[in-house]
Amino acid sequence: MEDNRPPFDFRHFALYLLCALVLGVPFAIAFPVSTDKVLLTRILNGLFFGGLLVAAWGGIAAATNLGAFSLIAYSNKKVWQTIFRKRENIPEEKRLGSYFDYLQKKKKRREVREMLFAGLIPIIISLVVSFICF
Repeated sequence: MEDNRPPFDFRHFALYLLCALVLGVPFAIAFPVSTDKVLLTRILNGLFFGGLLVAAWGGIAAATNLGAFSLIAYSNKKVWQTIFRKRENIPEEKRLGSYFDYLQKKKKRREVREMLFAGLIPIIISLVVSFICF
């Protein structure tokens, strides 16, 4: 069986990892979670928070790719199309058919492996260093 997935893209991985670090820095500076002013604690909290945001975004994107929200999107589009059908004349190619047709016409989205891995790395680093140092 042949694997048709695109290869792991290190440019996207580096970009998402940079996003995780950039999101973690303001958190570490602006929101000191602990009362002590230990720099390592703030850095670890920032790493964890930045990685958590990127991993959560990747998890939502993966769920979307797997079709977790497609029924909700289809039903909302169908309801709004039914409401506005009387006022506007919707062309045939824009009308929604059955749910199966909707799924067949849906565009294939790109993989989110890079986003998930880039979010998990800062989380793992912060957890390991926390368990070692504290």
